[in-house]
Amino acid sequence: MSLTLDFTPNAVHSGIYLAHQRGFGRAEGVPLQIHQPSSRHDAVKLLLSGRSDFAIMDIHDLALAREKGKDSSAVMALVQTPLAAVIAKPGTMSPKDLAGGTAASPACRPT
Repeated sequence: MSLTLDFTPNAVHSGIYLAHQRGFGRAEGVPLQIHQPSSRHDAVKLLLSGRSDFAIMDIHDLALAREKGKDSSAVMALVQTPLAAVIAKPGTMSPKDLAGGTAASPACRPT
């Protein structure tokens, strides 16, 4: 089985690497190859093209793939809470201070 990560290996992937190092997959008859992407979008492309059996991806990438009619489904959450933050200009002290401003997200893409 092959698994393509969603990003350069980091703390979120530590459980995957620990299980791989300890041979949990091999012990269950499921040898695993872990692939590091060269781009954040590689996981989606490799999964949908059939070159990867599983991929870790942002929920937004899954939604965009399904919106385009690509047959894919989520099977589990890797983390239980989103790993996101709001970064704002100095002096922003609460969400109320963001009213009327402009926001951006990595999930926002031109159509």
